[in-house]
Amino acid sequence: MSLKLNPDLWCDYSLYGLRLHSNLPIPGLVAAAPAAVMPGDVRVWLNAMPPELCDITPNAELVFYVSAETDEQGTPSLKIHRGVRGDYFRLIFEDGVQFLVDRAGSVIGMTWRESTTYEDAVTYLVGPIMAFVLALRNITCLHASAVAIKDRAIALLGPSGAGKSTTAAMFARLGYPVLSDDVVPLRDQRDHFLTQPGYPCLRLWPSSVDALFGSPEALPCLTPTWEKRGLDLTREAYKFHTQESPLAAIYILDERCASAPAVAEVSAREGLLALLANSYAANVINPQQRALEFQVLSRVARHVPMRRVKAHTDPARLPELCAAIIDDFQTHAHNQKSPT
Repeated sequence: MSLKLNPDLWCDYSLYGLRLHSNLPIPGLVAAAPAAVMPGDVRVWLNAMPPELCDITPNAELVFYVSAETDEQGTPSLKIHRGVRGDYFRLIFEDGVQFLVDRAGSVIGMTWRESTTYEDAVTYLVGPIMAFVLALRNITCLHASAVAIKDRAIALLGPSGAGKSTTAAMFARLGYPVLSDDVVPLRDQRDHFLTQPGYPCLRLWPSSVDALFGSPEALPCLTPTWEKRGLDLTREAYKFHTQESPLAAIYILDERCASAPAVAEVSAREGLLALLANSYAANVINPQQRALEFQVLSRVARHVPMRRVKAHTDPARLPELCAAIIDDFQTHAHNQKSPT
């Protein structure tokens, strides 16, 4: 079903350093002042398709990417098709949510089945779809969470399940502002990198909520059909950092152990391998974009201090991990000269 749209009702948001101009409200995003002239970096059509992409046909598409992950019926979690002329991409998730994205990453259209809630569909938009858009724009993203310490940012790097969001949530409880969760875009300044803010929410599994707040029900579910829960950073006790900040250090979350917390330096080579393994959208970019990403991440490994950190197996010891990271940051990374 498509909607009859009123251009006067379009909404402007700021996300990952881009301005989004949406035909419908996008829950959870930071509102931006309406643009004086240009409608925005990215135009988003929710429950509708952009006029410039309405005449395309699925019969004129090539398979670009198929996820190895599948559901119980064998349906891939994500399939990406590309227009034969390379002018757009169609991303299809296992629950039927579909996106059309133009080659420039400037137009997004989204549709979903009646069985899918609006909140469910939007979770794709603010995560993997925006990461895909940033990749199309040759903006490198880390699969990480970012926290602000004074005027700088640290990134908590690691694969799914490493504890990035949980550690960021503990930093939030300790009074530190959070910049982003899961997707951390880097604005390349050659000898330094600026992290871009995401949206004011941390997505936590019930086990993490239980460890942090004493009960899995302490935080509300993000959507009616998803068990992940959201920590609202706009609440009085928390802070969301809305300004881009220089990336001062990267902490790679290692396996938990009983002798933790521990912080250890890593070589530039080891750091680069970790960055390559935890770049966002690495599987869905073309070889030319991958080569560019390699160049960017090589410079990140040379210019940004990186550490490997171990958390304790006991979640109650998580504040000690945050304290160890803060102490390391204040001793080493924060003493570096600020970029100008």
